[in-house]
Amino acid sequence: MEIEPETKSQTGVGILSTIQQAIGLICFGASGLFAAEVIYEQTLLTQAHGPQMVGFTLAHEHIGFLLLGSAGLLGLYIWIVAFIAIFGYLRIKRGRKASSTEWLQFGASILVLMMFWIPYEWWQYTTVRVAGPGPRAADQFAAAASGDHRYLVDVLMKDGVKVDTPDTHGVTALERACDAGQKPMAKYLVSRGANLGSASSCRRYPDLAARMKPIPSPPDDGLLKVPSETVVVTAAP
Repeated sequence: MEIEPETKSQTGVGILSTIQQAIGLICFGASGLFAAEVIYEQTLLTQAHGPQMVGFTLAHEHIGFLLLGSAGLLGLYIWIVAFIAIFGYLRIKRGRKASSTEWLQFGASILVLMMFWIPYEWWQYTTVRVAGPGPRAADQFAAAASGDHRYLVDVLMKDGVKVDTPDTHGVTALERACDAGQKPMAKYLVSRGANLGSASSCRRYPDLAARMKPIPSPPDDGLLKVPSETVVVTAAP
């Protein structure tokens, strides 16, 4: 018995849909694991050990996982574009609608991709709001100030981090802000009681420097001084 062309077409569409779903699930699994690792680094690991170079550990200790996750992430982007193109074509040309299972897979894939677009500072903010500041909160505070992330600065101070608490390198958030050129953040920290005397980098801003103690001049020893110049003295042989 010969199979009618319409039946063959429907069978072909069914096979294509099955293959597409299988590829999508593989990419979804790899991307999901990768997303979970990245989220872990930006939340729990950051809370315990301070700001992270996200992906640094994977690149140096688990390169295979990093490559697999990156490939899965790229594949998922391609799969989403293919999903829209294929089912758009089938909807227009054949009147076929995607099933609820296929739409569920599409939505879950979009959700995984969105995890990579959420800023690192937002993950830190959420972690502090949920679990409170960790043992390296001062490092997070200084990094947030240098990046001009005021909402993270505010939540850390609200949860107990003092404005002049130094990070693990002994540098305050105000010094970090001025050193990074974040004048609005520096002025905000000063308005919250930050000590200008502990932030020498803030002397680059005249309005802040005017509020700092002047640097004492060295005693005059009577010798000629030429600032920022190198004087070479030569003598005849």
